[in-house]
Parts: sequence; C-alpha cells; structure tokens
Amino acid sequence: TRQAEYLIELYLPLDAITILAGVAGMGKTWLALKWAADISTGRATKDGTPGLVYYFTQENDPHIVLSPRLESLGAECVEIRQKADL
Repeated sequence: TRQAEYLIELYLPLDAITILAGVAGMGKTWLALKWAADISTGRATKDGTPGLVYYFTQENDPHIVLSPRLESLGAECVEIRQKADL
C-alpha cells in the first residue's frame, strides 16, 4: 500500500480517475467546473502551477453551458479541453 496524494484534498486523488455522480440538480456540474477552473489557474495546486483539465460530458453543450460557466468561475479556458456527446 501507499499513501494517496491529492490534487484537492480528500476529493481528487492524483493518478486516478474520478467520477462525480448523483441526483439531478445537486450541483455536480458546478462543483466539477469549479474544480476545473481552480486547476486551470493553479488555485488548486500546492505550488500554484496551472494544470490541464479534460472535461467530458453527455449533458451540457460546451459553447452554451460550459464555457460561460467556466468563464464566470475565473477559469483559464485555454487549459480546459471540453468534449460533449461522447
């Protein structure tokens, strides 16, 4: 065994895939986009280095829903790759 390292303590482990699931309307998209924004700007990293984010969705149009929300959260959108309808 080894001690887990986290990008966002207790929620986003490094070197792992994280799936966020739950009931509609509970704020999953907002939370995921907040994390994406914080990672893209370096606010979530210990050393302040921006990270690249891949965001996959089957529910939200990247141009109509995701990009405006990311911009409102202060994301560095060039660091976020969005893909819808996979």
